[in-house]
Amino acid sequence: MMILIILFLLRSINLFTVEVKPEESEFLINSSRVIKCKETTGTGKSDIFRIKNPEFEWLYKKKWYKISGFKANITDWDVKFENDRIKLFNKKTEWSRIIDLKRMTASMLFSSGEKYLYICHKID
Repeated sequence: MMILIILFLLRSINLFTVEVKPEESEFLINSSRVIKCKETTGTGKSDIFRIKNPEFEWLYKKKWYKISGFKANITDWDVKFENDRIKLFNKKTEWSRIIDLKRMTASMLFSSGEKYLYICHKID
């Protein structure tokens, strides 16, 4: 557990990342990818996302849920693609998540102030 937190912190201060040029940043946000993000600050659970701007899908209980893009089947979400980050906000539960595709990290913040950190990796 401590090792995962240290890795997350090292990624956060750019020791494991390479500077991304603007055209590469555009590729990050617009390329199709499936990523898995593992929570490092509590339960250790993982989430899997399929991303291709403007579409964003979440694998939950072995089923893909489209939460943004054409014919999204879940409407409780605001999803914003910004540079190399994806910002999600659940309007019903009022919690947010930010996925950084450059650093391959994520964070989830609840309205209570509780925060979880994740390390992500591409799986396809």
